[in-house]
Amino acid sequence: MSELPYTEYSPGAAKRSWWSGGVFGALAFVGACGILSIASSQHAANQASAERLEALTQTLASIHPGGFIPAASPSAHKFAITGVTPTDFQMNRGDCWLFATVGLLEDSYRRYGVARGWLKPDEYLHMSRQAFGVAVLDACMHHNSACAFDGDAIYTGNSTTGGEVELIYYLKEIGAAALPWSVCPYQQKSDWDPKTKTGLSDRLCVGRAEAMKVNPLKFNVRALKSYYNRMDIKHALVSGQRALSLSTAMIVVPYLLPCTAETKDHYRCNPDGPFGDEYGQCRPCPLERAYTGVSCCVEVNRSQYNLKGEWFHRPGEAIIKEGGHSIAIVGWNDHYKTETGLQGGWVIRNSWEDGFSLAHGSPVRGSRTLDWFMQRHGDLDERTICPNSVDPRMWYPCKDLKTCRDPETAMFAKSAHQAFHLECREVSDFYIAGGCRKGEKLYLKDQGGGQGFVAWGGGLSVACFVRAASGEEFCLPPMPIDDLGTIVKPVEAEAQLNRADLCGFYFVPYDTLETIEAELGGVWVSDFDIEWAPQSYAANQHLPAAKGKDYALVQTDTHRMKPVTFSGPLPHLDTPWAA
Repeated sequence: MSELPYTEYSPGAAKRSWWSGGVFGALAFVGACGILSIASSQHAANQASAERLEALTQTLASIHPGGFIPAASPSAHKFAITGVTPTDFQMNRGDCWLFATVGLLEDSYRRYGVARGWLKPDEYLHMSRQAFGVAVLDACMHHNSACAFDGDAIYTGNSTTGGEVELIYYLKEIGAAALPWSVCPYQQKSDWDPKTKTGLSDRLCVGRAEAMKVNPLKFNVRALKSYYNRMDIKHALVSGQRALSLSTAMIVVPYLLPCTAETKDHYRCNPDGPFGDEYGQCRPCPLERAYTGVSCCVEVNRSQYNLKGEWFHRPGEAIIKEGGHSIAIVGWNDHYKTETGLQGGWVIRNSWEDGFSLAHGSPVRGSRTLDWFMQRHGDLDERTICPNSVDPRMWYPCKDLKTCRDPETAMFAKSAHQAFHLECREVSDFYIAGGCRKGEKLYLKDQGGGQGFVAWGGGLSVACFVRAASGEEFCLPPMPIDDLGTIVKPVEAEAQLNRADLCGFYFVPYDTLETIEAELGGVWVSDFDIEWAPQSYAANQHLPAAKGKDYALVQTDTHRMKPVTFSGPLPHLDTPWAA
């Protein structure tokens, strides 16, 4: 599956009205991975499963290290497995299945070793995605038909674009192919040519052949089970106490922008033009108060996730498939409610990097920690770990230039762990242009009650800004909040990075996933029972099977987890002031 280009637009003239802004671009989306095959759907949970899970919880509580395990049953409102290993990022390649697969291998390696005393509880081995991808390609070259999935390129043996996690069960020869991260660098871009079906970067791992000769790592997938409903997935999480793989179709979310005489240049539309399905052509507007008097709307599609790491769909709107994705389920929370009002869902470990990029749907992305979605700490605490500085929700607003320049305002922004000083991006390649000049310094304007945004209607919001040089105020047209991250950004000094070892988690509402399953299919969850040979651990170098094996890379790439805890909701007061 090939990536579709972003549509480029020319800047429009800035206006001083609340509509002043620029050009919205219609973005064509593609899936992060290959199109997934269709799985059957199963929706009903049964009482027998509930009773089995209740009984299992009681049993596990008596044998779990420490004598305690969080309650997990259909009646429990939340549960997450312990000791979840950090995520890793696929960058600009369509190999999400590879990252989901190796992530499961890392997770199983840690759990298997800790349970037997071969690893410390806070240790994990960082494994090479690049090397394992090459091994799978070699296997697919010899077993072409076993790797043939609709829309995936992996069957060629030349590209890791599109594949399935289940290959680790069916391709038995790759059980000795896991290698530590340092064996060779991950290639961040693919040079795959769909016309010739060739590529070099996906198969590039210079140190792999030599490392394989002395590689101690060896695993075996003893069993594979797949699940298709909420109850069975919860049962598998608590019974196995391990991460599960989720394969799902992905969608885009449509929005309707009001096309008027004031916005036509910004949206590239004609309010008096014909109605049709092409971008820029008119469509009927929603029957909402905000659209009163607007006869022409234009449709734009956005990714199904926001910068808060929440997946969503818009009930009542069309479900439009864009591709497929593979990730890991690590828990659930029935009480967590998303910004769009969807309550309850899965906590997933994703493989998309945070920040500003061109890969995988949206130019800007943000994520959260597992603990945030499990509601174990507060918003201010979370900002110290995953500041998500590209997210406009994380910008501190001020009322006017005088207030914005007041050192006290900057102090409050710092204590809130929010970006305060902003600047205009180069935006001509993205959604809107003309609202600001590249590099000019800005403040987000407080529009009342400390709010930098005003809900407009149709899922759109309006943001206003103060120019730092002149104090002039201007507003951008209505748009999805996340679009602002393509227009404005924090200044470099305040563009804080998310912690890669703790962030990278998303929340998938039950309703969103089950709606995708019902309308599109292509949704399933798999559970892998993986065992590791004792020789795989540096603690067992004395064993006969370890003779001739080199543990240098294993030791180099074994890291310690560094969790963060908080004493309360105010992290800047976490260390009490001296008397």
